[in-house]
Amino acid sequence: FSTMASRDALAPKTSLNATPVGRHRRLAVVRVPLADVKDIRKGIGGTINDVVLAAVGAGFGRFLADRGEQVDDVKLRVMCPVSVRSDDEQGALGNRVSAMFVSLPIGAMPPEERLAAVQATTRDLKEKQQAVAADFLTGLTQYAAPTLMNMAARAAHRQPLFNFVCTNVPGPQFPLYLMGAKMLEAFPIVPLTRNTSVVVGILSYDGILHFGLFADRDAVPDVEHLAACIDDAFAELCKAAAVATAERGEM
Repeated sequence: FSTMASRDALAPKTSLNATPVGRHRRLAVVRVPLADVKDIRKGIGGTINDVVLAAVGAGFGRFLADRGEQVDDVKLRVMCPVSVRSDDEQGALGNRVSAMFVSLPIGAMPPEERLAAVQATTRDLKEKQQAVAADFLTGLTQYAAPTLMNMAARAAHRQPLFNFVCTNVPGPQFPLYLMGAKMLEAFPIVPLTRNTSVVVGILSYDGILHFGLFADRDAVPDVEHLAACIDDAFAELCKAAAVATAERGEM
C-alpha cells in the first residue's frame, strides 16, 4: 500500500486528462513484430513488458512535446492491469486481475537509458508487491458500506492516479481460423474513463504485437500521430539493440 500512497502517486497534469471524455471515439493502430521486441530484450535488457512500456513512454513523450507541452523531467503515470493469479490457481474459473501503477519517463534520453529506467521501476514495484496491494484495495468492496463504494465509483471517473491505461495481453502465437477463414489481425479496445482521453491496448497474436490506441475524438484528434511516435520509438530501440549486440561481437 505504501507504494501507492507516496508523494509521487498523483499523475502529472497533461492535455490527455484535461477535459471530460465525450461520446465520440477514434482508433489508431501500431504493429510491431514480436521478434523485434525479443531482439531488443536480448540486446539491451528488460522483459517484453519493459520494452513495450519504454517504447510507449518515448512515444507519448514525443507526442506531447509536439503538442508544445513540457516533457523534460516528467513521468507519466500508467495503470497496467496485471494478473495476481498464483501458480496453484492456474485453470481456475474467474478473474484474478489487479493493477500496477508505473511511472514512465517521457523526456528526451537515449532509448537504452529509458529502458533501464523502466526496468528498474517495474522491478521495484514487483519487489514491493504493489499489484497485491491494489488487489487488496479492490477486495474491500465486499466489506465497505454501499454509500462508500458509490462515492468511490464516482471518484474513479475523476481519478488523479494515472494518465492512461496500458494493458499487454499475450495471445496465441499461431493463426486462428473461423469457417476456414484465417484471422489476420486482432486489435484490442480498452474503455475510456471520464478524464482519461486515450488508452493503449496490446494483444500479441501470431508473432505480432497489435496496438489499439483508443481515444476521445475531440481531445485526441491526432491519435494517428501518437501511433507514429510509438512506432518510431520501437525503431529507435531496435537500432540501439543492434548497436549493443554488434559491440559485444554477437550475431
